[in-house]
Amino acid sequence: MTVVGGLGVDGIGRSGGASRRRASASGFSLPPDIGAAMDVQDAGASSDTAPVFAAFMEGLLGLQERGAIDASSAPAVRDREARRHGQALLSALGELQLALIGVGGNLGTAQRDLETLAERLSVLADTIPAAADPGLQAIVQAIGMRAQIELARRFG
Repeated sequence: MTVVGGLGVDGIGRSGGASRRRASASGFSLPPDIGAAMDVQDAGASSDTAPVFAAFMEGLLGLQERGAIDASSAPAVRDREARRHGQALLSALGELQLALIGVGGNLGTAQRDLETLAERLSVLADTIPAAADPGLQAIVQAIGMRAQIELARRFG
């Protein structure tokens, strides 16, 4: 038995009962009946521990999943996604402007590029994420509205 900080340890996860009673001299002690209940048994030694362990793991995984969901709905994350979406809309509008004035391509590929760009711009304009900041939300919605207007003017 090894004594660590006034508490005896018999191998991994087991505490020595005699050392627990000696620990009272340092100001910390456990009642004798709790000491017996706290001794950890091997995981395979008791069939009673399997359902408890499974329920514990299920609950732990559920909490982790909930944490991931809660983290994705945090205001900073929502604002960051809205900013990225707004920047993607502005980039697609800029590409549409360049494609319409014929910069950087021949006429045959320009038509296919315009159709692809219009489809991408339409998807971006229709799927604006909710931002936590009302001002940011209004700006991204205004950019989306402008994209819809351009699509209606050019392709509608």
